[in-house]
This record gives sequence, structure tokens and C-alpha cells, in this order.
Amino acid sequence: MKAKAIRERGILVCIPILGNLLIAIHDIRGRSIPGGYLDSMKSLSEWNM
Repeated sequence: MKAKAIRERGILVCIPILGNLLIAIHDIRGRSIPGGYLDSMKSLSEWNM
């Protein structure tokens, strides 16, 4: 019972961290490639649908 709660909490903690990582990667790509930021935002919104 306790292990399951810890695992679920771990997943909940990991999701925002992974989300922030994705945003940071897209941010870096957007800065290094002109127009890359808009492309990455487009692919992110397509990925979410």
C-alpha cells in the first residue's frame, strides 16, 4: 500500500520536471535556430492533440 503511494507520488513529481525539460530543450532550440521556436511550438501543440 505504502509503496504504491510513493510510486504514484513519484510519477506526479516527474511529470512537471519532464515538462520543464521539454520546454527548456525547445527554448534552447528556438534560440539557436531562427524560426525554430515557432516550429517547436507548432510541433508541441500537434503533439498535445
